Amino acid sequence: MRLACFRIIEQSLLNAAKHAKATEVTIAVTELDNELIIRVTNNGDKLAPQPVAGAGFATIDEWVGQYSGTWNLSSQ
Repeated sequence: MRLACFRIIEQSLLNAAKHAKATEVTIAVTELDNELIIRVTNNGDKLAPQPVAGAGFATIDEWVGQYSGTWNLSSQ
C-alpha cells in the first residue's frame, strides 16, 4: 500500500509540474474508516474541459485499481 501511495503522489506531482505548470503543490493523506484518501492540489493551470488521458492517468489508474479504489480530477 505504501508503494502505491508513493507512486500515485509521484505521478500527481509530475502531472502538476508538467501539465499545469504548478509552482506550489499541497498533498494531504488521510486514513478514514479503513480508506486511504490522497488529495493533491496545486496552483497551476486549470484542467481542460475534457482532459486527455495519457500515461500519467494510466499510471494512477493502475495503482488505484490494485486496491479497488477510485479517483477523480476537478478544477476549482
